[in-house]
Amino acid sequence: MKIFLILLFGFVAIFANNFTGKFIYGTNKNYKVYIHDFGANNLTKSCGGEDIDEITDLDSFVLYVGDKKYIGSKQGSQITFSPIAIASYNDKNITLKMLVKSVVLPILRDENISVLSHYDSDTCFIKSKFDSQNDTLILQPNSNYSSLSYIKYIDENLTTYQNLISNYNGVHPIFTTVNKVVNHDGTPHDLSQIYDLNSTELLTNLKSKILNNFKQDNPATGDDEAKSMFFDFDTISFTENFAFEAEGITFYYPGCEILPCINGGISVFFSFSELSRYKKQ
Repeated sequence: MKIFLILLFGFVAIFANNFTGKFIYGTNKNYKVYIHDFGANNLTKSCGGEDIDEITDLDSFVLYVGDKKYIGSKQGSQITFSPIAIASYNDKNITLKMLVKSVVLPILRDENISVLSHYDSDTCFIKSKFDSQNDTLILQPNSNYSSLSYIKYIDENLTTYQNLISNYNGVHPIFTTVNKVVNHDGTPHDLSQIYDLNSTELLTNLKSKILNNFKQDNPATGDDEAKSMFFDFDTISFTENFAFEAEGITFYYPGCEILPCINGGISVFFSFSELSRYKKQ
């Protein structure tokens, strides 16, 4: 998905748009297709200056053939995954027209996505969130933040919704990623029911990953100095702000949560193979 979040300062005019999206996931033994079709592309133009064009595209079309990933583009009523396939879909199946054969993928989940959105083409503020329970999006004409919500991952068991937020605190912009994972029945996904997140060994591994990621982006002479930059490194635990991906789970710690705000956020990835030994019986 190609997403640019643009943060500009000043008053935001109240100009609301409602976008209705379609998300379809189809799979069989060899192929997976993700169709995220909002039908609203190129929302933002000429943001940041007369000579700068930025584009916000809510759509995403992805085809996996085994582990190989192809990004599609919509042309009319079909999606082209160059150079190997063309996809078409309806409410019952997704049809892939391959180079040498046609493959029909059963739809495991078919979701109509209602998204509440605010968009101002002059200031390039975008605010949106999924309207799962008749929520309302409150727009403040003087707010210095923008946000964009979309589905990051979906399969037959769960969905990861991700919300990207940029907020201006008067000094510098702060970028935050907030995730919500729900089961197929819409209930929150409780990761602690699957893995022993209190395992001493697993917590040590988590802190090691956080420390290594922090040291890559920040000057520190050693582990002790790097640890001292955290609010309380020893008490760090697994966060409920996590996102499922095809190969594992990423845990997100936004700015100001475990580090001073000026350091920004930090995230760590665990593959399913790494977590497997801590799976509850």
